[in-house]
Amino acid sequence: MKRGSFSPVWVLLFLLCIPPLIFGQGITRLSSSQSTGIQPLNAGLTEDGTYSGQTASITAGEAVLFGDVLVKKADGEYYKTDADATSTMPAMVVALEGKGDGEACVVLIRGWVCETDWNWTVGDGQANLLYPDDAAAGGLVQHAGKPGDTGDQLQVVGYAESADCIYFNPSYVLVEVK
Repeated sequence: MKRGSFSPVWVLLFLLCIPPLIFGQGITRLSSSQSTGIQPLNAGLTEDGTYSGQTASITAGEAVLFGDVLVKKADGEYYKTDADATSTMPAMVVALEGKGDGEACVVLIRGWVCETDWNWTVGDGQANLLYPDDAAAGGLVQHAGKPGDTGDQLQVVGYAESADCIYFNPSYVLVEVK
């Protein structure tokens, strides 16, 4: 082949592939209903057991209940957090259903969740912040009851929107109480 000439194969590829990319016909766009795990966030939830946000399916490493805050461990499974030790932190997700050890469980990565058994006190600023509990594995506490013993791990994971609903958006910054 002479320098400067094009093979018929290359010309054919150019004609078939490039124009759709240039004119947008070769790009598939997902609608919100087709995207996996991401739904519009909704702060208006009020019913027990409702949630809205980014979800995933994980494997529970122990029995978990709706609302338990979980951490992923080296075995790839998720366990209840406990702010008493670095081995059970940081909080990463919230269980959205009750499941047993080894079972698949839908979890909230980020978003809103409501549980009528909660009774959060809505206040100003820091008062609304939520932390993993150091007394009840998988539980949450508000700023006033945050872990405070030497060695406890502090992590802001969200805030109380109402007495029954929270916004979960965990920071992965851990601070150890000295």
